[in-house]
Amino acid sequence: MPLAEHSVFRRPAKEQVLWRYMNFPKFASMITTKTLWFSNMHTLSVDDPYEGILPAGNYAHRQWNNEADVPQKILNDIKRGNFIGKGGDINSHIKAYKALLDNEVDEAYNARKENYINCWHISSYESASMWHIYGERQFGIAVTSDINSIAKAFNATKEEIFAGSVDYIDYESETLDMSNGFIPALHKRLSFGHEKEMRLLIWDFSDSEMDVLFPLNGTLRVMKGERPKAERDKINPAPGKAVGCDLSELILGIYVSPASPIWFEDAVRSFCELARIDKRIVRSDLLAGPVR
Repeated sequence: MPLAEHSVFRRPAKEQVLWRYMNFPKFASMITTKTLWFSNMHTLSVDDPYEGILPAGNYAHRQWNNEADVPQKILNDIKRGNFIGKGGDINSHIKAYKALLDNEVDEAYNARKENYINCWHISSYESASMWHIYGERQFGIAVTSDINSIAKAFNATKEEIFAGSVDYIDYESETLDMSNGFIPALHKRLSFGHEKEMRLLIWDFSDSEMDVLFPLNGTLRVMKGERPKAERDKINPAPGKAVGCDLSELILGIYVSPASPIWFEDAVRSFCELARIDKRIVRSDLLAGPVR
């Protein structure tokens, strides 16, 4: 199906070049299986513990011990009953509102078990750091694409796929608006700003669902409902999922690492020829010496 639309996902411009850097085994897997690998966000948290987690501002409510600790605007909203209804002791309302915010934290934690992402680098030119980090230096491959080509590549898939740029923020001081559950997945710490990332995202909440009996017009029907929190906390998601795509639409160009030996370039060309991948293959000249 076409890429899904959603207001919180900011897509790159249609003409913007997108890069996916990888080592040769991952490239070979993509070509031979005709899929893109979507990594589970919970699995990715091994490398970045803050992946899909909220910044410090979203935990500030845990320091509210009494009315004086609550920011004035929020306190006014609580008193007006904008969150949990009118009447009752203000401290009980503050406690109830803190519970709502704690639930947001829990939902963000569990949502990262349900989110699967495929990452692209937004840039009009090559990145030396991306070659070094993701291309494993000598035996790296990069494929280029753009948002229109990616959309065409997934036309035949049944998965609902979203696409949007990542925002990089200060996790020590900022607070995320949690009006939508996708928002944590589209933010990372400033330290990762060099990635200039665009994410393809699939939200698969099937592991978090269970069959429940629900009365409808006097009859009990089996419907899908959310598992209890204790069960969701124990879910160990799959490390990722391979999603089929049309590589002839997806790939605009193929780049070979600038640090690779000559024979590797020849091997990549032979491999693509055998796999019937008729795309422009370029050996990166990023390490070429200056003109003297």
